[in-house]
Amino acid sequence: MKASIASAFGFSLIASLLVFAAAKADDDNVYVSFAGDWRLNEAESHYPGGFRRLHDEIIHVQRDDGRVVQYVDSGVLPDGTPSAYGFHSAWNAGPGLASDGSLIAFRHLGPHEFVFRRIYPLDESPINRAGSRRVEYCRYSADGNRLTCEPETEPTRWGVFREVYDRIH
Repeated sequence: MKASIASAFGFSLIASLLVFAAAKADDDNVYVSFAGDWRLNEAESHYPGGFRRLHDEIIHVQRDDGRVVQYVDSGVLPDGTPSAYGFHSAWNAGPGLASDGSLIAFRHLGPHEFVFRRIYPLDESPINRAGSRRVEYCRYSADGNRLTCEPETEPTRWGVFREVYDRIH
């Protein structure tokens, strides 16, 4: 009887320690927060010919706590038409639906890097094809005030591509 009580207590203690260790490990995964306002640095960004890109792009990230990201991305298309979409979903989850109809997913790779995946609806596609996809590898500068995004693999079917954003707030 004493052995079974001791075994049960020991098992409970070990289980509790494992749960605590897993929670602590999750807390130790401190990611650079995407929260704040980010402006596209047009001088340092590069797009292939035919890519319909935004000018005066601002990404206003209302929330990024490492678990959930919420933002509005706005700018002006080359023809002068304003463009904006919003997105709110969990990090490291399946694709979520953005307000423009595209499917977006974010996945942390480490404290200073993540992958951004987007499948566009026809009217928002940078190459004007329904279902066109972008997969970008994004990394923060050491101070967390610059974000550079490039295709996950080079070269892309569009050619050379790089977006550089500077934190403004």
